[in-house]
Amino acid sequence: MSVESQLEKIKLNQEHHNESDDVRFDSLGKESKEIKEEIKEIKGSIKTIKENHLHHIEKDITALKTDMSWVKKITWLVVSTSLGGLIVGIINLVFK
Repeated sequence: MSVESQLEKIKLNQEHHNESDDVRFDSLGKESKEIKEEIKEIKGSIKTIKENHLHHIEKDITALKTDMSWVKKITWLVVSTSLGGLIVGIINLVFK
């Protein structure tokens, strides 16, 4: 089966799905209008949050990412301690 025929089949399935959704929402009548209004309000709220608060969230995440020096210090402490112990163990084996 070629890619083009698969894409055409997917497109037809999507169109059928959209038509069935339209039929279901049309049967809701007044409720569908209320649902559409609520969706519109939610989209507006999301847009407001995205425009006003996303910058502050990104700034906090950036601060968290840049404040990782303590992890590097602890890692170097563990690595140097481990290597020191390994070197002392090897020296003890060699000179005994």
